[in-house]
Amino acid sequence: MYGVGNDWDTAAPRLFDADQLMVRQWLETESGDTFWVQTAVASASNAGATMTLSDTAPTADRSNFAIVEIVP
Repeated sequence: MYGVGNDWDTAAPRLFDADQLMVRQWLETESGDTFWVQTAVASASNAGATMTLSDTAPTADRSNFAIVEIVP
C-alpha cells in the first residue's frame, strides 16, 4: 500500500507515524508545495485486513492524499 500527497500551503517536510516510511519527498520552495510518497513498514498479510496511512506534521496545512493498494 502506498500513499501519495500534495501540500499546497507550505514547502514543509512531512513527519510520519513510526509504522510508516517515506519513499520520496520533494519540497518545492518556489511555489511553496510539498509532494510525497509513503508506505507502511509492514504489509497486510490477510485478505481484507485494514491498514492506515497518515502523517503527524504539519497539522495545520491543507493537502490532498490518495492511497493505492498494489496487488501482485
